[in-house]
Amino acid sequence: MLGYEIDNIISRTIFENHNALISCAAPVDLQLVFQLVFFWLVAPANAGFLAATLPSIPLNWTDLRSNWETGHAIRFTLQFAALALLALSLLLDVNDVNETSGRIQPA
Repeated sequence: MLGYEIDNIISRTIFENHNALISCAAPVDLQLVFQLVFFWLVAPANAGFLAATLPSIPLNWTDLRSNWETGHAIRFTLQFAALALLALSLLLDVNDVNETSGRIQPA
């Protein structure tokens, strides 16, 4: 619920101030989604391996390892996409300022 409110505030602020195609809302959404991926794939694998001892390795350790690796790969992809979208939104904003005034105005 808090994530939705933050996303709503950011979206409203950005779209009221300028009309860039890509806003900070997409990176924020991706940051929220990768937390879900962590609790869905990575956390159960961590718990399974933390509960194990060397003589009692879980029978499904290959599945746990696969989920752990997949979860981290998905999280990396989401984080990289969020960073790329954020950088792209800043570049579009700078281009918008350059086109309207001819130079970047200090904030």
